[in-house]
Amino acid sequence: MLRKLFKAGSLVFLGILLGRLSGFFRESVLATNLGITNQADIAVLILTLPDLLINILIGGAMGAALIPEMKQLGQKEAWRLFLQSSVLICAFFSLLSIVLIMSASYIVTIFAPGFSIEDIQVTSHLLVIVSWSIPITAMTAVATSFLQANNKFFTAALGTLIFNLTIITALLFPSENKLSILSYSILLGAVIRYVSQVINSVSMYERTNVWNGMLVHKQLILKYFQALATGGLIFLLPVIARIIGSYEGTGSQAMINYSNKFIELPLGAILTVFPVVLFPKLSQLFSNQETEKQGISIARESLRLVFILSVVMAISLSWFSLDFIKALFGQGSIPGESIKKIAYLTSLGLLALPAQGMSAMTQVIFNSKSDMKSPFYISLWAVIVYLLLASVLQPRFSIEGVIVALVIVNWAVLISHLIVLRIKHSLDLYSIFLGMASLKVLCASAAAFVPIAYLSVKISHNWFVGVIFALVGGTISLLASLIILKEYREYLFQLLRRRKLHD
Repeated sequence: MLRKLFKAGSLVFLGILLGRLSGFFRESVLATNLGITNQADIAVLILTLPDLLINILIGGAMGAALIPEMKQLGQKEAWRLFLQSSVLICAFFSLLSIVLIMSASYIVTIFAPGFSIEDIQVTSHLLVIVSWSIPITAMTAVATSFLQANNKFFTAALGTLIFNLTIITALLFPSENKLSILSYSILLGAVIRYVSQVINSVSMYERTNVWNGMLVHKQLILKYFQALATGGLIFLLPVIARIIGSYEGTGSQAMINYSNKFIELPLGAILTVFPVVLFPKLSQLFSNQETEKQGISIARESLRLVFILSVVMAISLSWFSLDFIKALFGQGSIPGESIKKIAYLTSLGLLALPAQGMSAMTQVIFNSKSDMKSPFYISLWAVIVYLLLASVLQPRFSIEGVIVALVIVNWAVLISHLIVLRIKHSLDLYSIFLGMASLKVLCASAAAFVPIAYLSVKISHNWFVGVIFALVGGTISLLASLIILKEYREYLFQLLRRRKLHD
């Protein structure tokens, strides 16, 4: 079953990877045109604020509420729930957009306290345009949930790619007012993404009277708000980092943003694929006592794989962070010293990658267990602690203190998840990365990477060669991590034997 799920995951991986890569190209285009300036900070903000609201108010909550419900309903009822949810969500988030528009200047002041009065006025005007993308994106989340409930993961995963390509295409047109073009392209990208999801959903159309019986019931709404409270708060952490970082002056928000975007590539394109694919199945398995053990087994194995992958990527990407940052952002107007600073911030931030990847997986386990309260309280605690810790470290260690605080809190969140899962749900998952097997993985991955690291120091190279070194070193490190564990070693050898017999 796990192999079948991973086959489906490969399509999700491809779709998300394309979306993340296009996101990096988008950031690269922005960096090339705007560099480390006040305009770059404004661009980051108008991209961040809608994303923040969407992550907090939609995020995975829409899927957590709708996917299990749609899986239980017949095709006709699921289609009716899709339509009813779309209408209600559109109405609610349209009202929210109006409120956001009316208070745009106040919101900009809160999220960018270091902005000048002129920058606040410019950003507020652009935010009015971008705000209308919020109800469209909310409806897109409903369509995505419907597609995932029908096991159409790849189609749903292409949404980000479509959105980013729209923005990139608009930014490539020559214009003196890049910020205005950016704001309108965000709105246009949201529209095109929504239309693409709806077109793919229409293939499952069932003729029905939409309002013949309300399927959006009280329990479904309650489940949505519980999932909302659970996952939404954790998205505040990088936003708070940028807010506190804005006190460092012009370009500080942009540098933190570029660093975070790089870390989000492996996190979003690889590590969070497991939660996306596994959630519908784990929800089904954990709902029945007879299949619960199978669900636990799949959850443990997935968490182990996330741990292995995240450790390997953290080592490889951290060592070659300067080469990657040069490749992504060094071709434009960003000064060399700023490139080095972004690379250093990235290396620090990558220390949290294993914690972030495994936290995404444990979050899915909580959702599958219908336990929304526990991770909510953990997330709330994390936001409060981070706000205090980052505020203390930033004056002493500048932007680096903001990132270090982020690393500490991410690991604290993971540890809290694992402790609560053990106490409340009798799930012993922390042994996956605290046992001897995890120590073997750490030693094997590091030892296998040492020769590549040594060559990179001894051989003078440009960023392209550095990226190749990173990919080769990461692959060798991953193979060493898998071979050191008996179950994966035997599985790899079986694959080799099958291939030899086939040849």
